[in-house]
Amino acid sequence: MQILEIEVESLVIAWAEDHGWLCPKLQWLNQTGWPDRTFLKNGKVVWIEFKRPKKGRREPKQIYWNGRIRRQGCNAHFVKTVEEGIELLKSYE
Repeated sequence: MQILEIEVESLVIAWAEDHGWLCPKLQWLNQTGWPDRTFLKNGKVVWIEFKRPKKGRREPKQIYWNGRIRRQGCNAHFVKTVEEGIELLKSYE
């Protein structure tokens, strides 16, 4: 059985909160494609778009916003597995 995107997101959030990260879900009016979650800790801001481990397709709007965020010098990533998400956040601690 394949793990769902929401399961990956939930498990990464649980780990992050246990390690002192704030993990708000921001929604933008009239904008689609923004990353699923914002992670905040010790002055660091990390945007993550979660995808299913298999068949998790990056939508054009998601690629667009990820690129715009990164071009502003901010941290935006796509994550497909719980392990990948945890390792990513560890790299910012």
